[in-house]
Formats: sequence, C-alpha cells, structure tokens
Amino acid sequence: MKFHILFYSLIYLFLLPQSVCPADDSELLYWNTKSPYPYLIGQKRSWPVVISKRSASDRINLVVKFGGKTVAEGNPCSYEGVEFRVTQDDKLVIETEKNSTPRLFFLDLVHLSKGAIKSKQTLRIQPAPPNRPISYMSDMIDDLLFIFYDSSARQFKPIIKEGLDHYVRRLQAQGVKRLIVWQSAFPFSAKPEDFEEPIRSDYVAVRQALMNNPEVIEAMAKEKSLPSWKWLNLIMKLVTTPEFGDRFSQSAIDHGISLTASFRPFESALQKYYTMPVFNEEGSFVRYSHFCSYAPFDNDKKKHGFAHYRMLLKEMGMEDEAKVSTIELQNVEERNQVLKKLKEGSLKINIKISQFPPLDPNSYVLIKLSNGKYDFIKYSHIQEKTLSEQITIPCTKFEPEKNNNIRLLNLDIPVEYRFIHIWVQSSIESPLVLSTDDPVRIAAKAGNSLGKFNNYWVIQNPAKDTAGTRVAPILQNGSFRSQFNTVRNSENHFIKHPETISLNENILVIDRGDAYTDEMINLQNTETRKIAIKQIQDILAYPAFDEILNSTRSHTSLAGSWGDRKLGVRPNLEYRRKKVKGYRQLGLDYGYGPASISRNHDLVQAIKNNPKTIRELTHHVSMDWESTCQAPTRPFHWRYMRNQAIAKGLKLFFEELRKEFPETRIRAILPPSAIVEKNVKKAISKMKKKTDKNTDQNYDPNYFRYLCSYLNYIQSIGEGMTMVDLNGLNIEPMILGYRGNPDKGPRQIYLKEFLEDLRSKHDYKGPYSFFYEAQETLRTPAKYNPQEKREAIIKELLANPDDIKEVILYEAADWIQYLPLQDKIHGQHGYLD
Repeated sequence: MKFHILFYSLIYLFLLPQSVCPADDSELLYWNTKSPYPYLIGQKRSWPVVISKRSASDRINLVVKFGGKTVAEGNPCSYEGVEFRVTQDDKLVIETEKNSTPRLFFLDLVHLSKGAIKSKQTLRIQPAPPNRPISYMSDMIDDLLFIFYDSSARQFKPIIKEGLDHYVRRLQAQGVKRLIVWQSAFPFSAKPEDFEEPIRSDYVAVRQALMNNPEVIEAMAKEKSLPSWKWLNLIMKLVTTPEFGDRFSQSAIDHGISLTASFRPFESALQKYYTMPVFNEEGSFVRYSHFCSYAPFDNDKKKHGFAHYRMLLKEMGMEDEAKVSTIELQNVEERNQVLKKLKEGSLKINIKISQFPPLDPNSYVLIKLSNGKYDFIKYSHIQEKTLSEQITIPCTKFEPEKNNNIRLLNLDIPVEYRFIHIWVQSSIESPLVLSTDDPVRIAAKAGNSLGKFNNYWVIQNPAKDTAGTRVAPILQNGSFRSQFNTVRNSENHFIKHPETISLNENILVIDRGDAYTDEMINLQNTETRKIAIKQIQDILAYPAFDEILNSTRSHTSLAGSWGDRKLGVRPNLEYRRKKVKGYRQLGLDYGYGPASISRNHDLVQAIKNNPKTIRELTHHVSMDWESTCQAPTRPFHWRYMRNQAIAKGLKLFFEELRKEFPETRIRAILPPSAIVEKNVKKAISKMKKKTDKNTDQNYDPNYFRYLCSYLNYIQSIGEGMTMVDLNGLNIEPMILGYRGNPDKGPRQIYLKEFLEDLRSKHDYKGPYSFFYEAQETLRTPAKYNPQEKREAIIKELLANPDDIKEVILYEAADWIQYLPLQDKIHGQHGYLD
C-alpha cells in the first residue's frame, strides 16, 4: 500500500504544527477543491481555506456563480439571502437567511498578493442534506492515505488539521453524523506515555532505523505506487505524535461529527502481513515480531495471545502428543534406491529447526544493537551468522512406508520451535524427488498425526517467477513478502510446473505457526483486558469520541496449505490442479485457542479417556468447520470449547468495560447464531429464483454466504462473539448484516430470523443498528445495477424504525471517495430524503 539525506528529511516533516509555516507563505489549502462545502439554511457555517496567516498585502476575493453566471463578487458578497465571506483568520463563512432558497453555487476563491493573482480555486457550495440514519465504519489507515497521500508527487501532504477538515466536511456533505473509527494495530490516538518501557523507546528506535537507511528511503521515493513501508513509516510517526488525536477530535467537533471508538478483539496485530525477524549483532535470533504496530500485547504473547495447540498439550502434561518425532516423505521416486543411499551414507537428509523462515538475502532485517538502538541491514550481510544459529536435528533412522513413502524416525524436535527446514546433500543430481502437492506428513512422539501445519517450497536457484518463495520483511523498494505470501507463491509456481521436485537444491519448509500469537488476544487474562481498556480510555478521552463499538472484524485467516470440502482435507495445490472451486482454506489460525483451554477438565479427560479424540485438536478434520458449533454436540469438541472460552473472555471484558464507562453507549456486533443460520438455510432452500436461462430453481442453502458479511466475520475465530450473553450489561447488540447485494427474498428471511433471535436472547429491546458491508458494490459494473439494488436494500432496512434505526456502511474511505453525487442539491444518499 504504500534525495540526498537532507531532502529525505524534508519529506517527513509532515507532522510539524501549522504554526511553523512562515507568516508570508500563505496559500489556498490543497484540500479546498476535494469536497463540497455544505451550508445550512438559516444558520452559519465556517471552514478554513488558507494555510498559514496571510501577510498584510494579501487578500481574498470571492466570485459567486449560479446557473453558470456570476451573481456576486467581493469579500464579503451575497446573493438572494446567502452571504459569503473569508474572515481575517482565513475561514470561509457562509451565512443564510431562514427563508433563503437552497441553491447549488460555485465559488471562485481568488488569492491576491500585492494586487496580482497568487492562486485561484473553484469550490462547490451546496445546501447541507438532512441528517441521515447512515453511519460509516472506518479503517482509519485507509482514510489517512485517501486524505494525505499525493500520488502525483509520490509523497504525503503535511498531516495537519485542515486535511482532516476536508475529510469530515465530506461527511457533512453526505448527511453522515457518526464515524466509527478503528485505528488498526496502531492506536495512534492513544497516549504514548501510557506505554511502559522498553515498548515506547523500541518503537521510536525502530522508526529511526528505517529513516536512517537511505537505500530504502530513496527507492521508496521513486516508486510509482505506494509501498507498504512508506505508509507504515507514516503511521509509526503518527503514533508518536500526540497532536494528531487532538486535531482529529477537534476537526470532528468543528463539523458536528460524532466519533465511535471501535475495538477488535480478533485483529490486534495484522501479523500475517507486517512481521519482522529481529537478530542481534552476533546473528542470534531475538524475536519474530510485527514491531511496526504499537500493540503492547506483542510484548508478552504467551500472556496475552492465543496458544498453539502444541503449547496447550504441553500445559496439559501431554508433550509427547505435540512433539514432532516422525517426518514422512510422500511419494518418493525410486524409493528403494533412495533408502539404500541413505543407509550407506552417500545421501544425507538435513533437518534444521528455526524460529524464522528462509529469508530473501536481498531484503532488509532488523538488528538490535548492543546500545539498545536498531539498524536495518540487508540480510545477506548477516545470513551466514543467523544460519549457524539454527539447530540441526540428527536423522539416522529410516524405514519404508506404503505408497513409496519414507519415514524419518526418532527425531526430537522441541515443541517451541516453529519452522522445520528439510533438504539433502548429495553429489548425485536429483537424488531425492518428491511430490510438490503433498510432500510431507508429520507425527508426534505419541504416534498421533500433527496435521495442522503449512508446507511450502523454497526454490534455491529461482527463475524469475519463483523469486517470491523466500520471506522478505522489507524489500528495497519498500514492499514486503510475508509468510502468507510465500506459501501462496510456492503454490502458484507449481501450478505451472511439474508435480515433482528434487530436494537436492530446494528446501521443504514446514511451518507450525508461532507458539503463541497475539493476532487473537486472550481476554480471559486480567492484564490483557486491562491493556485493552486502557487503550479505549485514551481514545475516549478525546471529546469527539462518545461511544464504544466492539467489532468482529478479523484479518486472522492465516496462511494455509490445506483445503477442505469436496475432496476432503487435501493440499490446496490438489484442489487448484483439479480446478475444484469453493474449497475452504484451512489456515494456521485453526490451531490456536485461549490458554485457558489447557485447564478445561472436560477436554483433558476426553483426551485421556479416548486418545483418538486428540486428532480433532492436532489434525484438520474434514467438514468440521462447515456448520455452526455453538453447543456441546460431542463429548469432546475442540471447536466448541474454543468458542466457549472466547465467549467467556468477551463477557468478562464487556463487564469491565461497562464498569469503566457506566454512562457510555456500548455496542457489540453479533454474527448470526446457529439457529438463525439453520432456519435461513432451510427457508431459502424452498424458495425459487430465476436463473440466467430464465428458469426457476431453488436457492442453494449455501447462498447464506451472500447474506452474512464474511469479510468482517471469520467464523473460525469470531464465532465465540455469537455466544456472548449481553443480558444485564446495557450493551446494544448490533446485527452483522449483508455483503454486497443479495436477493430480496433471502435477505428478508435473514433479517426476520435475526431480529426474532435477538429479541428472544437479549434484554435489549430497542431498535438495532445494521452493519452492511456494501463497499464492493461501489465498484460493481453498472450493468448489474448495483446502486439501484443497494439503495433499495438500505431503504428496506430503514422502513421499520422500530426494528432498524441505523445502517452502518463499511468502509468509510470507499464511501467518501467513490460514492457518486446523486443530484445537484443533496448529493450522496439523497434517495433517503
């Protein structure tokens, strides 16, 4: 997403306060023409239009145009009960009489210096629409990029209040009075001083290291697109600039916009994107972390994060059920010859364990220096040292297995280690050839299968299309290649290439996932809840924020090399080769749960009494995630116990949140319950729909996926939110609604069932808010009538105010940027008037 040293520094002075600008360097604001100015009938509104204070010789002249003709000129000037003026403090003021007629004007703003035109802009002046029952939900980083990134100059504009004014002015023009703000893993309205050392100093030191690397800065400046690390640098700077929160809050207040603090318990880290291996100067691994976020949960993932199943088993005293002891190589070509070479020693299999994956030598990694500072250096400079720190696992016992497989036995791989790297040494060309699709299986010392892992190939001598099989924390141009990318890139390569590969020069990587991940935070932990509430306290301290929303949004669908559905649990590559569509990708996130699960007596007893039940914990079970799991339908059910633990943690968090904010409005988005999903699928399967051939056929029950907003709700993580009991908490349930433009019949059934279920389960009986994930319809081709369908859905939702009082549209940057003007007067959402 996202030249000499002095010049680099000038680019990043974007956060200096406005007062540092020279007094004679005034100019019309860049953002003036980017959005309309919505005036109120019978009232006065004002907006800043000039940056820096004008000198005595500068003045502003106004030219008012209506219907293509000039109707007034001067400063001030007026027309038919509407007065226009720019004040001495450089604000455009529009004041109207009570009986003035709403009109669309265009206003020329002429900046004169010593009698000559210094600059000129044409502004759109329109009547403000009525307040509408529409709110926007913002992923604030996207909004900041929309406001401040100048793609033509390939750099950021100064992040000053006037730019934020442009953003909230656009909300005014759309009749939107509330913005729900999620600040991602970067709580940049939080107070930096609230974070204990060494979190804050580390954070500052890391950014300084990035800024002090001229190779990366220069390359990013030349990129036509916006490299990820360029905007991450912006966010890192923003986090340590306390003025931002005040500016944003004041801008919202000045424009009559209320702000909501959004908290996401299932997305605190964005780990699958922005991770960075940190080494010391000797090449020893320090940590593998997403340091660019400012989430203090990262400081102790064992305490605050979800635990991998292998760590849960260790806590239960069942380490043998989690420790890798056997690696089985699948479909080995000329297996008997390979076994012979292994036994005589002419062929050696190398197995190393590591906490970091194979890295691109041309990418940059982070070095923690002895003085506490950091440095970004090319990995090639330290690669040899880091590889020498990896642990070699002796591999001396082999045995044949059916289907031309070879088992490597008596391995001793500690449960804490994440990565297993396998390759061979031999003077013989292609001595060990495996299947690319399904090359390896692993099993525990106790004999049970350990199936929840990813495997991918690192091509040692990559052709152009395989360069992406090594992780690259930061490439020179400011982009990155994460573990998530390398797993997919490996698949993409072998879709086009033979189905076998030699281990002679290529590395087979087994990734079991972090021992603990703060991608999902463990709210059953008292200290975790305390940190989360402290972040919310910081944000609520800004006057514009007046409510809290707990969301289901998640990016925690981690990389996965296994799929499930029609073929059963099989490698993604097999699904892709056979062109089987609609399979479920089984990511590493399916193997994590709150640490309290290890203390669940029922779970421990179920495993001890019936060893076969451990498979559900350590291995993907086909179709296990296809239906809902909100009741203890089996004696041992990993997924249910996991959901139950999540729900308990959320309930504790909500109780403390209410205690901390007794008078604050608090809402929680709830996904559809099991009974809602069951009833809707049953009802729509009996409904007829028109096909492309204009014939009738029944809806597929899986049409449900078009009704529920799955972009903001990953079932494998967020289902526990459905199970939270909100009774007695004075917390409003909010409906997780549609994605896109579903058909009328199914969506009406979905809404009916959802409303009935909420009324029966929760003591809140007022009208609800409805979350509508419709931003993709803004880019749907016009031939599908997306606007007409979307507007019909919103009007339908608001038709009964006793049921639905507000529609929340995701996400704000899309609606602000892409929603076209509806008419000359009222602009966007005029269909509601």
